[in-house]
Amino acid sequence: MSWGPEARLHELDLPADVLSIAHTHRDLPQAARDRVEVVYTLYKEELMSLQARIACLELPKEWYTRKPLRDEVRAVRNRLDACASLLSTLRRVPFEIIASIFEWCIVIPNAGGEMDSTEEGVEEEPSEWRPLTRPAGLSSGGTLCLVCKHWNTIALATPSLWSNMYLIARAPRIGELPLVKAPDIRGLLSWTDRLASTSHPWSLSILANSIGNPSRRRPPKEGLGVHDPSIVGAVPLAQLLHRPAALHLQCLAMVIDRYAVGLGGVTFPALTSLVLGTWNRMRSSRTHLTHPDLPGLPALKRAVLHDIIPANTVPREILPWGQLTHLSLSGIDSRQWRALIRLCTALQKGVFDTQEDGDLDVAPAYEESSREVRLEALQELTFSWRSPFVEGVPMTGIVLPRLETLRFFMSYHNLHWDFAHARNLYGALRHLTLLADAWIGGAGVVAILETVPQLEELYVKLSEGYEEWLEYLTYGRELAGSTGRGRLNRMTRLKAIGIRFETNWYRPLEPEEDPEAVDPRIQPFPYDAISRFVASRTVAIPALPGNLQRLESLVLNVERESWAGIIVQGLRDCVRPYVGHYARRGSVSAVGEEEGLKAVVWGPEDRTGKVWYMNPTEKSTWMHWEEGQLDCLEKVDEVSLYPEHLPFVS
Repeated sequence: MSWGPEARLHELDLPADVLSIAHTHRDLPQAARDRVEVVYTLYKEELMSLQARIACLELPKEWYTRKPLRDEVRAVRNRLDACASLLSTLRRVPFEIIASIFEWCIVIPNAGGEMDSTEEGVEEEPSEWRPLTRPAGLSSGGTLCLVCKHWNTIALATPSLWSNMYLIARAPRIGELPLVKAPDIRGLLSWTDRLASTSHPWSLSILANSIGNPSRRRPPKEGLGVHDPSIVGAVPLAQLLHRPAALHLQCLAMVIDRYAVGLGGVTFPALTSLVLGTWNRMRSSRTHLTHPDLPGLPALKRAVLHDIIPANTVPREILPWGQLTHLSLSGIDSRQWRALIRLCTALQKGVFDTQEDGDLDVAPAYEESSREVRLEALQELTFSWRSPFVEGVPMTGIVLPRLETLRFFMSYHNLHWDFAHARNLYGALRHLTLLADAWIGGAGVVAILETVPQLEELYVKLSEGYEEWLEYLTYGRELAGSTGRGRLNRMTRLKAIGIRFETNWYRPLEPEEDPEAVDPRIQPFPYDAISRFVASRTVAIPALPGNLQRLESLVLNVERESWAGIIVQGLRDCVRPYVGHYARRGSVSAVGEEEGLKAVVWGPEDRTGKVWYMNPTEKSTWMHWEEGQLDCLEKVDEVSLYPEHLPFVS
């Protein structure tokens, strides 16, 4: 048994001078160390003597003599261990190092990894619907304070250990204000007072579900009816947060009833990042409900908002839209998106989950300015579920002069594109991703590419029309009806291309199939068109006129079908002659520039993770922007034009 805590040393009957040394010094001076070593040696000799006496006992005659000797051995061993701990190098570890180790021990809520449920008797929700769950590890410095006085001193003097607070609030019924249960109030007040004394920036995560929420499926307790004794003596959440520590709150995450946030009377002057979501998964059709009573957020810059804006509304007053630089927003339609984006004049990056449009013939219950708005800072937009550029919602008066990256991850919706205002919207576009779980033909993508001739990176899913699309991208191919500068060379700046093939109409025939009985739309996979397209952007470039960009990265993916492996192998054989072509020619590239074409061809068996590419942003639903809101798009091979782990062709 090891006795680490100094507070228990007095129970071991150690010499008084050793106790004094233990309480006076962390790093023992030489004289004190010599004294402890002498005592350690004496205890070691005493222990060996006792063990020898026990070994020489005549059993069973001296059985009752053995027990007190063994108790004495245990006591001497505890004293020996205490002296060893005083001599341990751990006592000489600097304060700053121990504080750093403590920081590594703390598990931050919502930082990923496995989470455990704190609600006993509640049916588990799918992982993507269990936000802000208490982590299954050490989540605060409170446990560290209980080890010993020295650890307590270090923990209390390290503000970062207390900078992430997790809180559960409850509401008696849906729509009522959240309350903090009586047993949690004292700890919350103590924690916030400690934070107020350090003036250290901190973050708060609040899970405020309703007792009456039907999605929680809590079995009723006998004799309690609709009331829960846990809310007896509870205090409103807003009242407990209205304290000096609120002046230093920097990040706030809340999963809460959309219409009962209850923080309207609180102001967080230093808060720059907000994550706000609701348990309600479907948009409410109740028109009489008002906007959520959010706290005052005068310094807010980055926001993640999920299903908090009622249909047919634009809440101008609840957030400082004009100063947001990063915004993730779900549960709005195309018309709401158009009105809100006009307000976000400082926006740099946006992620939007746009839903079905309502009745566009009905006038909106909000005013939308018709003046031209230029979003000079906006560089990146990502849309999931559907495109906001639908017919009937023209983007008149919206100018995006610096929009360089545009991504669509759509599900069962047609591909919409605003051709009438393409120059204002897509004039600076460099990267375009078009991945949709819908039937997309090459002709439709070609029409889009005609509006973005400056594009450098393209990732697209195709269901049909492969030949037309490949013909369009092949350098030196003269298309029917084409004239002028685009007659032979199109999309001259493309350096990275990704294609997902949906091969229902390009599948190989089974040996027993009768070719005449097969659907006439089914045709052989166009390997030759692939070869011509890749060759024209690699080996054929020196023979073509003009300043053409060589293809640097090619990603080809065959979607999940029983014949996918056959097509994957055919594609690898098709592109292999052009991989690394420039390097083999002996050309000299710029310093640090990768030489030659890099090609990745992969199929269902090569998938590295459970990524639903139709909406990969679901993986970061409850993350602050600074925690990696876009990592699901930039660091996942399945949606990347520059994958690191998928199979390369060599």
